[in-house]
Amino acid sequence: MREFQFQESVLGSIAFRDEVMKLDRAGVEVYARQHGSSAPTYRITPRHADAFEKITVGDLFRSHYPPVYMEDFAQALIAAGNDAPKIDLFTL
Repeated sequence: MREFQFQESVLGSIAFRDEVMKLDRAGVEVYARQHGSSAPTYRITPRHADAFEKITVGDLFRSHYPPVYMEDFAQALIAAGNDAPKIDLFTL
């Protein structure tokens, strides 16, 4: 398995979205985890490839890094308010 390459630590939903979109434009897959933690790690899906794309049970339980849509992750950060953790973003 390839190793993660650290990219950036971000705080808040806007910085998270901005950095994910920048990395997506560079053509790399983006992974995220709470700052300073080694697990869990999620694969961030920046946008739907098509309007009917869904995350499946197989994606959640049979992949090493479960996918999370960027906007869902960002909304969770918003909901956490001042308790939102710093997020480390990685690529492979």
